[in-house]
Amino acid sequence: MNHPTTRLTLEDVAAHFAHWRQTRLTPKEQIPDYLKEEAVSLIGRYSNRIILKTLRLNHSQLQSFKKKLHLSSYLCLFPIL
Repeated sequence: MNHPTTRLTLEDVAAHFAHWRQTRLTPKEQIPDYLKEEAVSLIGRYSNRIILKTLRLNHSQLQSFKKKLHLSSYLCLFPIL
């Protein structure tokens, strides 16, 4: 995984998605969390339309990545005791 200070470009993330698609074991394999994080990191720097088209995702996928990452970062702020 990349360091938080590293800013990935759309081309970097597209290459990561392409590599994963070529090397995954089954077509139904879920997208790994690190790729979800990379995709979400592009929001605000690129238009959603360009992100979706380049990464070959649909709107629902990107939204679910965003919600999941937002929820997990929220839960990290308030650990369960």
